[in-house]
Amino acid sequence: MKYDAYATNVVNFDFRNHSIIGSMAIALKEFEQEQLHSLRQTYSSLCFDHDDLLRWGLTLTSEQQRQVFGADELGELSYLSRTAMTSAQVRQVLGCTYHELNRWDADGSLEHTFLETVPTIRKDDQIRLWLRRDVFEFKNILCDKRASDSIKKRFGSMTNPLHLIQVASA
Repeated sequence: MKYDAYATNVVNFDFRNHSIIGSMAIALKEFEQEQLHSLRQTYSSLCFDHDDLLRWGLTLTSEQQRQVFGADELGELSYLSRTAMTSAQVRQVLGCTYHELNRWDADGSLEHTFLETVPTIRKDDQIRLWLRRDVFEFKNILCDKRASDSIKKRFGSMTNPLHLIQVASA
């Protein structure tokens, strides 16, 4: 009798555990389907501009990319991520300082395209990556951007009389 009671408890325990796992699996499946639906809606809204679509695709995980994109687009995404430039490479091409690059990234002039996680000894770090074509397009307007930055810097300095007028009127 003890054996039967033990067997019944084991069966009940397994059944309860199975039902909990089953409900968790169903909830997870529903969540994944909602995520996939959301990804496909975003995909369909961006379909009119191929560049925007690829930029958005670079921000997704590889599993999400495979769910949303076709083979040709996956090849393009792979090429873009392999040829993306790190901040050191961007600074070398543009001949700029780290602070200038951070300022342009923050104000949206030269925003990074996506982040990539790189394993290090202690923890994983995220690095910013830029598309090559964005960097070389920005290189064409670099002189104008530096001139406008210097004007903004001069206007914002405390010794500039225009700054004092602006502060007094505020």
